[in-house]
Amino acid sequence: MRKRWILIIVILIALVIATDAAIYWLPSPPVAESAAPVSVVSNPLNPIPATSTSPVVIKTSIIVTAADNGKTISLNKGDRFTLELGVLQDWTVGVGNQDIIRRLPNFAMIQDAQGIYEALAAGSTTLSAIGRPVCDPGTACPMYVIEFKVNVIVLDK
Repeated sequence: MRKRWILIIVILIALVIATDAAIYWLPSPPVAESAAPVSVVSNPLNPIPATSTSPVVIKTSIIVTAADNGKTISLNKGDRFTLELGVLQDWTVGVGNQDIIRRLPNFAMIQDAQGIYEALAAGSTTLSAIGRPVCDPGTACPMYVIEFKVNVIVLDK
């Protein structure tokens, strides 16, 4: 029984290291002192519905990864970025204010990516994601949740 607990702890530590994100019971990394204030929304996890039309493949030069957790990202109006959090978790992504940034529909994604987002208007908002383990039906599944959050500031340039 003791070996099982040690194995579970080792697996959880490996998952945290592999994703470089915070497990929900650990504090998120602090935002830099010089970061501009961001708006607080009551429900930052507003899932974006899937679309049914044919996808188009594009690439963006800005890539947001798990390493950006807790950071503030500055964009110009019209900029696009790819959110790449990986496939080790099943991610649910939400945007605090979709008038400022939104996920672009109908874009085919590389395997690790959770979407392409576009800066629509000047302002600040958050992009949040919750990662849960990917488990096969009928198998034991670890119980953890990984939180990811970036503050996004869009400049009117």
